[in-house]
Amino acid sequence: MSMNEKIKALYGQYEKILQNYEAIKSMNLDQQTKEIVKNDLQKRCKKSKEKMIEEIHNLPEIIISQDAPNIPKKEELVKNENVVKKIKPVEDPEFQEWKDWVGNTLRIVYGHDPKYIDSDEPLREVCDKMTNVYGVVWSQEYKENRWSNGGFTPKMKIIFNNKQYKSIFDSIVKNKYTEAMERDVVKVQEVIAPLIELYDDKSVGGCATIKKIYSYMEERFNVQWERMIKRYKKDTGISGKKMDVLYWNEGLMERFRISVKEMLERDKL
Repeated sequence: MSMNEKIKALYGQYEKILQNYEAIKSMNLDQQTKEIVKNDLQKRCKKSKEKMIEEIHNLPEIIISQDAPNIPKKEELVKNENVVKKIKPVEDPEFQEWKDWVGNTLRIVYGHDPKYIDSDEPLREVCDKMTNVYGVVWSQEYKENRWSNGGFTPKMKIIFNNKQYKSIFDSIVKNKYTEAMERDVVKVQEVIAPLIELYDDKSVGGCATIKKIYSYMEERFNVQWERMIKRYKKDTGISGKKMDVLYWNEGLMERFRISVKEMLERDKL
């Protein structure tokens, strides 16, 4: 292998480490697993950079300037030590189709069950059930997949690649969907009931409490209600109010539910 090829191979390894680091930032991992993966990636990143810098310094001056374009200098590597280059991986079509099905199904589950606060809870609940009922130890799965695949493997990929896990996972998701469809779509009154009780709100329909939640959403999430109402009218052709916009926009309904939870925690004190 030529010196140029060796440097390119080392740089490719370095980029893969950075890609794996970016991937774990968006995953829901327990703290212990995060530390294990983080320490492993840090060690591999440092070792890869040291090898790459050593090879670059061995290059003749003329090769550095002409035959090795885009190879970072030592100063650039040091300067960008903590910078992660975001590379979007190409997904397997079957995996992407399955992941979309899971996302769409659990979104419906979330929309029909008031016990959930944020939209990630149904997925976490499914994975927790796989641990509590079927004995799946996710930290061990991450560790085994890391060594066998040479990098971090997201939880959904681990499930998809394991027939037994996928069968269990799909069964739990389908059961949740069946249970959810027996309920009506979550109503605002269900969500705000604990706050109405806490505030001893006697207003019609808890309108005083709802106004407080709207104001909290403006401050907490920078929700611009007038803008959202105009967008609602543009998309539906109907003049609506804030409550109509809530049912129309899933993201707003999730922020509404999160706001209720946070207000409960704040005002119970």
